[in-house]
Amino acid sequence: MKKDFNFSLFNAVSGYANDIANTNVRISCDKDNPSRLVWECQDFFKGDFNYLVCDVEGEEDWSQVFMFEFWSCAESAEPDLTIRMSVLPKFKTRLCLPLRALNAQSIFLPRTRGQLRSFVTGIAILPEQICKFAFGLREGPANQNMKLHNAYLTAEQPDFPLPDIKLVDEMGQNKIMDWPGKTSNTEELNDYLKKEYAKSGSLDHSESLSQYGGKKSMSFDKTGYFRVAKRDDIWWLVDPDGYAYYGAGLDCVRPGEEGPVNSISPLYDWLPYDSLSPKEGEYSDAWHYLERWASWPGFIKEDVWQFSFAEANLIRAFRKDWHNSWQEITKARMKSWGFNSIGVASDKKFIKEAKIPYVSTLTGYPATTKRIYRDFPDVFSDEFKKSAKEYAAQLSAFEGDRYLIGYFMRNEPQWAFAHDLEIAEELLAVEGDFASKDRFIEILKAKYIDIEEFNIAWKLNLKYFGDLKKPIPKASSLSPSAQKDLDDFSYLLIREYVKVPAEACREVDPHHLNLGMRYAFILYPNQAAGKEFMDIFSINSYKIDPSPVIKHIADIVKMPIMIGEFHFGALDRGVRATGIIGVENQKERGKAYQYYFEKAAAIPECVAVQYFILNDQMTLGRPDGENYQIGFVDCCHKPYDDLVGYAVEAHKRMYDVHSGNIAPTDAIPIKITPNMAS
Repeated sequence: MKKDFNFSLFNAVSGYANDIANTNVRISCDKDNPSRLVWECQDFFKGDFNYLVCDVEGEEDWSQVFMFEFWSCAESAEPDLTIRMSVLPKFKTRLCLPLRALNAQSIFLPRTRGQLRSFVTGIAILPEQICKFAFGLREGPANQNMKLHNAYLTAEQPDFPLPDIKLVDEMGQNKIMDWPGKTSNTEELNDYLKKEYAKSGSLDHSESLSQYGGKKSMSFDKTGYFRVAKRDDIWWLVDPDGYAYYGAGLDCVRPGEEGPVNSISPLYDWLPYDSLSPKEGEYSDAWHYLERWASWPGFIKEDVWQFSFAEANLIRAFRKDWHNSWQEITKARMKSWGFNSIGVASDKKFIKEAKIPYVSTLTGYPATTKRIYRDFPDVFSDEFKKSAKEYAAQLSAFEGDRYLIGYFMRNEPQWAFAHDLEIAEELLAVEGDFASKDRFIEILKAKYIDIEEFNIAWKLNLKYFGDLKKPIPKASSLSPSAQKDLDDFSYLLIREYVKVPAEACREVDPHHLNLGMRYAFILYPNQAAGKEFMDIFSINSYKIDPSPVIKHIADIVKMPIMIGEFHFGALDRGVRATGIIGVENQKERGKAYQYYFEKAAAIPECVAVQYFILNDQMTLGRPDGENYQIGFVDCCHKPYDDLVGYAVEAHKRMYDVHSGNIAPTDAIPIKITPNMAS
């Protein structure tokens, strides 16, 4: 079953008027504003349909972001739900949106063939509630055009044809673009890497720094592990030898980034197999099996095996000794660049042998069979407590490790991506029995004399408190009393979400620092609930200047803060997306790094900053579709010299900046509008 679209449009920017066929429509977008093809509809999305399909063809040489937007009320200016999908440049792509994504319970959707990153933002909307719909383009780094073809609803997932074009060369670089520093051939690649290895052992250790990178001129009590301390109203990390330590970290320190290739193999000049037997042969180490992606509904199964061109390039140069050679090169680079810590998702062998302080992210955050909202579990249940003990057991592997600074309990909870979320309201709206509902009812019973008083306060007409177990949607809107009770219990839910696993972790490991959650944002004060069970409050903050965010959070939590992620990308090199923050070119990437790093270091509560990431992402995207030019090195392991130079200067100055002896740089980088879905 299939249903085609026909639009009533005024033009490709906004408004209504002329009938335009649903094929070969062109969307034009100003660089500073999104554009929409808007269609008012009633009951159009009802029926036995599972997918919304369209073909798009970008006309720019960078990745564009296509949008599906849905309204439940035609009078609203902004949509209830937006789903964004990035696409490859100058490439005809079939996009397929599963209508189950309209429930907004997942913010990331699996890739389909040729599509890149996707991101879901907004609140859930049922197909039968849709009264207005739009196809659109997100604003980007320049004015842009895109063609839209063949839009329809269907019950069956479509096929995904690919254009007959080669996009990636044998070293993993963008084939259809040239830039300064691009590696010309494999001979040049091999010669360069061997020279980098030859000079990697010549770096001397600075006598002013401890073996961990701490500043010997500023000492505290020695405990044998990393800890935090405050002196003259400035927070510091303290290394195991008792020296002041400011963390300059690099995330994802590993030989390369990988991505799907099997389903899109015609787009590559070269892949190392004759059949789909990736673990055989000379390049077997460059293949990675990603089991967790295989469980995603709709994921292309042949892409469970991912390939890393960056690793293949090391194998070309060093054969069986490629990993040890990479370790020596990378250790020397990190030290010469001034990085004193290894960030999350880094190579385990490198961590073990490099003797550089590091952080780790625990896996398998405690969960329950029934969830309240997205990945938020039933935190007052015995199941959650049992899961927390099992989760904390993994910390026993770090016993006695002096180089471990601390552990993040998890990374970017999906429930915390929702603006103005009242998690207790979601609890009342969800069907079924929950221990957390039982706890909420107990609290309400203790607060209100009887059900009559409660009904008056909440403007309800219940017979028993137990009736709260039946779904009540949007309960915050019932009355001011309802809003306050829900907000108070939301705080308790989030506190319990942190407390139970944090206490289980402390029982297993009383020495290493609890670094918190690496929240993507702090969108409302309740997100800081449970901070008392952390040693450091961590956030990932993508800004040009992070200081307003850090100061705001410091005012809430009043404790040390760590930045777990930030980055800057540009479009003057081969990978065709900027990442979350875009700047004009590679020199501006360097300026942006120093500006961000020193602005953060100047804040007394900020004790560490970690950049994401070492390597550029894959030209055609990693497993979830990110294809960002954000690395310190490209896929041929050549550093971006401008970025490195500014980072070296920032790291030389960091102790003086954090002590307040010198002011942070005031050289503001030139920002551009980024081109990414999330």
